[in-house]
Amino acid sequence: MTTMKELEASNKAGKNQPGVREAMPLLVDNIGVWEGWYRYYDAKTGLLTDQHRSRLICRLVNEDGVDHYYQTNHYFWEDGRHEIREFPAIYKDGRVWWDNDLIKGWAAQMLPDDFSRSTCLNWTRKSDPDMYLYEMIQNSDDRQNRPHLAMVPKRHLLPTHPDR
Repeated sequence: MTTMKELEASNKAGKNQPGVREAMPLLVDNIGVWEGWYRYYDAKTGLLTDQHRSRLICRLVNEDGVDHYYQTNHYFWEDGRHEIREFPAIYKDGRVWWDNDLIKGWAAQMLPDDFSRSTCLNWTRKSDPDMYLYEMIQNSDDRQNRPHLAMVPKRHLLPTHPDR
């Protein structure tokens, strides 16, 4: 199994800093398994272009006294296809950062947010630099639901509704 040090070394975003639990309590509330659907719609026609089930495993791994964010996404299509994507991240400067072979970007708790419900993500797919994504995750007060909406300019709208 790959260690967090090896994952951190592969993340071009830099060195992990301590303090993610204190600075991003909403991220800590999202630790766990989330299941739902990803649905892609054509931005011009509004027609559904793809959909697949998802299982997201979000976790903080403590190594050497520092928490590291790590997310594993499983995608399942009705035709039997299955993909697994790994997203090791680092925490620094109030954000979680990704910079791996697939994406480069960040996630941050939205401020001001008087109810601590919203997270904003921004990332670019490395294979298609014109494809950038802004995503807002809205948590329910009981933290059991987290619908989100993502805009991919000129291409897709991805409303999803993963639940615990």
